[in-house]
Parts: sequence; C-alpha cells; structure tokens
Amino acid sequence: MKETKPIYFRNPFFTGLYLHFFSRIQTADSQAYAPSPSCFTVCVLFSGRGNFQVNGADFCLVPGQGLLVPCASPFVCRPAPGETMDYARMGFAGEETGQVFSSLGIFHGEASLFQTDCRQMEVLIRQLPAGSSLEQTLERQAVVCQILAALGANALLKPGDSRRSGLNSYVSRAIEYIIYHYQEPVSVRQLANDLGITRNYLFSLFKEELGCSPRQYLMCFRMEQALILLCQTEYSAEDIALSCGYEDPVVFSRAFKKYYGMSPAACRKSLPFPGACGT
Repeated sequence: MKETKPIYFRNPFFTGLYLHFFSRIQTADSQAYAPSPSCFTVCVLFSGRGNFQVNGADFCLVPGQGLLVPCASPFVCRPAPGETMDYARMGFAGEETGQVFSSLGIFHGEASLFQTDCRQMEVLIRQLPAGSSLEQTLERQAVVCQILAALGANALLKPGDSRRSGLNSYVSRAIEYIIYHYQEPVSVRQLANDLGITRNYLFSLFKEELGCSPRQYLMCFRMEQALILLCQTEYSAEDIALSCGYEDPVVFSRAFKKYYGMSPAACRKSLPFPGACGT
C-alpha cells in the first residue's frame, strides 16, 4: 500500500465548514477506517475498482465516482481482485457541514454515492496549501469551496431535488432505489413490493410524473452512467456493461447503440481527446 501521510489542517478561522484532513491512498489490499466522530469523509476514486462497506451497506465504485461517509461511521475499502485502487480521502468538519452536503444533494442521512469529474478533482487537490498561516488558510478555504461546487455540480444522488420539485413520494423513493442499485439486477415488481404498492400502480405513477415507465427510467439512467464511464475511463465495454447492471455485454452494446445511435466502441473513437465527455 502507498499512502501519503494524512495531512491535518489547523483551522481557527472557519467554524461552519472546513477541510480537517486529507490523504491519498493507492492500495490493492483492504483498508478499514475508524469512525470519525466529527467529520464527514469524502472518498473520490481515481483509478481501479472496488467495494466500500459503510454500516453494512455495500457500494461498488469505479473511477469518477465518490462516496460520502457520515460522521461516526466506520467503513472498509476492498479493491476488486487484481485491482489497485487510487483514491483521495477528505475529512470535512464544522457545524454546518451536514446541511451543506444535504443542500448539494449528496447527503440525506446515510452514506451516499455520487458522480464526480476525477480530473477536475485532481487539479483542485493539488492546489490545497498545507500551511496554517492566515493566507494559506484562506487559500485552502477557497479551494474547498471549489471542491464542494464540483461535488454538487456532478452529484449522482440528488433525491432532495425530486422532493422539492413535487414528485410523488413513491416515485422519489423508487428513483433513489434505482440510483443506489442500478449496478445490480433490478426487478420493477420487487421494487413495487418494497414500496408497498402494485407494479401497475408504480408504472402509472412514473408515466404520470415522468412520462416514462420505471424500466425505461432505469435504462436511461444506466446509459447515462455508461457514457460517463466510457468517456472518463479506459474500461472495456464488457467491464462497463457489468458496472451498469448488464450481465451480457452484447445486450448492453445493443441498448447503447439504440440509445445513442452508435456502438460503445464508435462512441469512444468519436471523442476529440481522451477523457472528453459532453455530459
């Protein structure tokens, strides 16, 4: 394992929200982290694949995704077999931290998966000054604000948005389930059962609120995530298919071509430069 020594920042000037610690980890081995009683931990994955377990919940991460871990929550990082994970770990403290993350749409009471631009995050992290002078603290807080803005702009999970826009609560809860579980086999019938309603009723709610069926919404969401992975990683179409809930890469490629009008391979070749993505 290679880990930069965690940097802990003194911050006598800001109490609402500030960066308390930062470290960068490259490892092929499992890592367990003790709960931080006063910090929200943000992990951003730059390369490799693996699983994060927080309070018994599993989150499968690929490059360009991150995880928000609430205060007082221990978690474990487990790289996939043969993978070396490269990720940043940032601890945010302050009396308004939870409210800020909630407003950004990446926190709603429990660990949350989100999408981010890892190249942008790399640039911002390099700009973090390590000193404790007033000037360095102000510079660091400015970078922290840019990091938070980037997290909010690219957030994968924004359940609060759907609630504020007046979506039916069943639809909102179904969307949250899809966002959490799109990498897994999703049964609309089982989803409806978990919500305590019939499959037909859930179908009618989606058609009324969103103009599409639950199955169509799931497919669209998977296609959006597949495009992000195609643009921001060098994973094969087979790996991207598995990461987006498709066990058969042929079925995935057909769905992708029907949705975007070109195959995954043709889409990747059409990028003006590696990593370019218009999403």
